[in-house]
Amino acid sequence: MIGSKKCFVLDMDGVIFRHSGVSLQLNSKVNLFVKKSVNKYMDDGKAFKINTQMYKEFGHTLIGLQKIYDKNLEIKDYNNFVYDIEFINYIKRSCKEDGVQEDGKTFKELLKACNNKNIPVYIFSNANKEWCNTILDKMNVLELMNNNNIITSDNEIYDNSSIKSTKQIFLKPYGHTYLKVMEYIFKNEDYNDLQLIYVDDQLKNLIPIMNNSIWKPILMREKEGYYEKICTDNLYTIDDLSELHMLM
Repeated sequence: MIGSKKCFVLDMDGVIFRHSGVSLQLNSKVNLFVKKSVNKYMDDGKAFKINTQMYKEFGHTLIGLQKIYDKNLEIKDYNNFVYDIEFINYIKRSCKEDGVQEDGKTFKELLKACNNKNIPVYIFSNANKEWCNTILDKMNVLELMNNNNIITSDNEIYDNSSIKSTKQIFLKPYGHTYLKVMEYIFKNEDYNDLQLIYVDDQLKNLIPIMNNSIWKPILMREKEGYYEKICTDNLYTIDDLSELHMLM
C-alpha cells in the first residue's frame, strides 16, 4: 500500500476517550444487562463472571449472550439498556474532568493536522451514536467531525434486511463488520486506494485485520501499560494520539 492515500480510523473508548472510572461503570451496566438477559435473579457475582467470560471469548458480551443464551438478542436491546439517560448524564459530568479535556485537545490537534493534509478521520466504535456524539461534544471536537464519519453499532450502514432477518450483529471483532466499514469508507471517500490506519485499545479487535494490506493495525496501550511496546510491520503500539502525527 506504499503511496496510497491514508485514512485514520479510531476507536472511541480507550483511544479517543480514556477514563478508568467510566470503564468500571460501563462494566457494571453490562453486568446488569447480563442479569436481565439470562436470569434476573442471579447474584451479581455470577453476572460478573458471565460478562467477563463472554467478553474474553467473543470480544463483546452481546455476541456471546446471543450465541449461548438467547439468539433473539439484538444490538438495540444492548444499547438501549446500557447507554440509557442516566449513563449519558454521567458521561457528561465525567467529560468535564481535566484528563478528558486534555485528551480532547490532543484529538483536536490531530483532526486539524489531518484536515491540513487532506487525511480523512473516521470513528469506528461498538458504542452507539448518542454515546459517541455526547463525548465528542463535551470534548469540544464534535464540530470538527463529519457526521458521516462517525460509525457506531447503530449506524444505518449496517441496515441490511437479508442479514438482519438472521439476527446478525455488526460488532467488532466480527470480520464482516470490518468489511462493511471498509466498503463504506471507500465509497464515502470515492477513492479506491486507501490505507486504513486503525487504532484500537484491544488487541482482539485488531487481529481480524492483521496481515491485511489495506489495514494498518495500531494498538493504543492502556495508561497502565498492560501491553508491551511493539513495532513491527504487523502491529505498532502507541501511548497517545499525538504519536499518530508520525504516520501522516
